Amino acid sequence: MSQPGVRTLALILLLAACDAGEKPAPPAPSPTPKKIPTAQSVPDAKYLPADSDLVVKLDLAALRRAKLWTTYGRQVSNLIVPGFSQCDYDPLAAARSIVIGIPLESQRAVYVVRGTDRNQAIGCLRTSAAVKLDGDFFTVTKANGNDYVFTFVDDTTMVMQAWQGATKQTLQRALAADVPTGDPAFAMMMARIAGAAPIAIASRPGSKTIEEKAATSGIRPQEMYGTLTLTDGLHITYATVFKTKDEATQFANLMDAQLEQTKTYWEATAQAQGNTTTMSVAMTEAQVTSMVNLLEPMLNTPPVPPAHTPEPID
Repeated sequence: MSQPGVRTLALILLLAACDAGEKPAPPAPSPTPKKIPTAQSVPDAKYLPADSDLVVKLDLAALRRAKLWTTYGRQVSNLIVPGFSQCDYDPLAAARSIVIGIPLESQRAVYVVRGTDRNQAIGCLRTSAAVKLDGDFFTVTKANGNDYVFTFVDDTTMVMQAWQGATKQTLQRALAADVPTGDPAFAMMMARIAGAAPIAIASRPGSKTIEEKAATSGIRPQEMYGTLTLTDGLHITYATVFKTKDEATQFANLMDAQLEQTKTYWEATAQAQGNTTTMSVAMTEAQVTSMVNLLEPMLNTPPVPPAHTPEPID
């Protein structure tokens, strides 16, 4: 994932602290493996890249109940779906969910936003100088050079492709691709994020791309998955599965030492059980606010206007 993408998701995690108190939430149980489903039985898989190495789910209805969303929600919306900042319509204000598929080789993520009103969104885009229109496809270029290309596939579903080399043509190919119904690894990855947590993330089990990229840091994870839960604070549980018990123990010791150095920002631990390392992070409301303030400058990067005036939509 690109650095801007990582920061965006990190900010969303922080903003999800709902009714946080001064005491961190108690540790949640580690995520447990589920029975391998068939891809046909997994919801929300349509339009996601078949070669996704990571998937992320955001339950927007739950996030909108977060205490800090009232203050920062619109800025986060501008980060996720740029191009709407110059009008009154917020596409995430009524949307139900976002599911993101991230192939690490192409680095072209696909976002599927469900519950956004097509007519209101198009009416907004007509007024935005930051948007380039091409028929039913819209392109926004961020200051970092990344393009965000999106379209509506029905009255309430917006699909967007972002980051490395996204174009109208690459999005059209993504929309025409079949759901990988015969891929059990894809189905398991989707099942990991199908629970009730406001935010969930999972990797493809046995992803060679993830293993190769992580190997440069001295680790070889076989699978990663985690959730954010809300009680009287914010709590993140994230599990990393390795081939051996020794690898999990070494990684837990390494992370525990690093987390000890950042305890000003959160209460965090890393523990190994079998071949799995589980990291647990808890933050109070004051800690969440402090971290959001550190990240807030990234919210003020506007889209770059296109080279010509957008054409009106018929």
